[in-house]
Amino acid sequence: MFNLKKFLIVILIVAFSFVSFNISLKAAQGTERIRNYYNPEPQNFVTVTPDQPTPTYTLANTSTFKFLIQGEDTGGQYSVNLVTLSRQGDGLPLAVHHNDSDVLVVLDGELRLDLDGKSVSAPSGTFAYLPPKLPHAIRNSGTQPAKFLLYNFPEKPSRSLATPLERFIKAAGVPVANLYTPSLPFHNWAFPNWIFPNWAFPNWARKIYEIGMQNGIEFIAPFNKQYKPDRKYKRKYIIVPPDARDRPVYDALGGRYTLLATGEETGGNFGFVSFENPPGAATPPHKHPFEDEGYFHVSGGAFTVQMKEETMTVTPGSWAFLPRKHTHGFITSGETPAYLVTVITPAKFLEFFKDVGVEVKDRSAPIAPPIDLQKIITIATQKYGLEFVPPIPISN
Repeated sequence: MFNLKKFLIVILIVAFSFVSFNISLKAAQGTERIRNYYNPEPQNFVTVTPDQPTPTYTLANTSTFKFLIQGEDTGGQYSVNLVTLSRQGDGLPLAVHHNDSDVLVVLDGELRLDLDGKSVSAPSGTFAYLPPKLPHAIRNSGTQPAKFLLYNFPEKPSRSLATPLERFIKAAGVPVANLYTPSLPFHNWAFPNWIFPNWAFPNWARKIYEIGMQNGIEFIAPFNKQYKPDRKYKRKYIIVPPDARDRPVYDALGGRYTLLATGEETGGNFGFVSFENPPGAATPPHKHPFEDEGYFHVSGGAFTVQMKEETMTVTPGSWAFLPRKHTHGFITSGETPAYLVTVITPAKFLEFFKDVGVEVKDRSAPIAPPIDLQKIITIATQKYGLEFVPPIPISN
């Protein structure tokens, strides 16, 4: 006799097991990032050299935001700006990003970061991770122009693929190419800090505030608004000064890798690594099944990147985006070490450097040689699913 109650129980058990298996499988593969039909996987390599024109906007006559990569290029994962604050005091006023996080890499000059009531100096070489819900302001605190990379990561994907900060910059800013055209005479006037930080024109300031709120960015200053910090957010901000000694460092693959922000600290969506790659240190051509990588060449010798069948030699100030499932490799081709900052999305692959590296206790010591190549290949292929092109044989 058919028992409807038992039948429904069996169906529920099977459904629950199937869902649990898929969740576990995705976690094991490192696919923590939310993806759906309007958040596709990126398909194209993106390279930007220092003198290459890319979309550039100003939020003040002396502050520029040059896009190195946009959300549509990364499948909505993040955007990156090269920001220049030309004068002392220029910057972004106190605000709360409700739906996104920022990462800063200071390249030149000195910034002052106001973080939830605490002021932090950020000289050249500083790394900073600013999670959602954290009230923060960014200022040029030096007498010389300040330059920094500004990464913006949405908590959730959007249909437009543009990140919240990207949408704000494009809506509130003025394209640099249009600044000195007759059609926009207002912007020809060299008002000091005409939007940031003084916001001298109340009507325009209110419009900026509205644009920010539309994108989940709530400006607190200069409106003297009262903001009660959301203490529910669990992530802490990270500040890594140039001489920091409290971050994990590993010698791996012939280079020295510093873990600036790990998946445990960023919610799993992304991780950051800075590394020193000596002359001749190379990674053979390979494919990642799950991860995308973005490289910024900070300083040092030439760095040659292979992208499918093509190669490109980049110098300091260059950016390269290497998407998953596409062959890439690299080598320091110059005569001096190359220093780079890498973002990996999602963050699970950062564990690879722990698995194949030697933890560094004395940073003044020479870089340790790589561990056995066969062990590296076995871990890379079996644990992280990398595919080497052409295949590198694994001995039994």
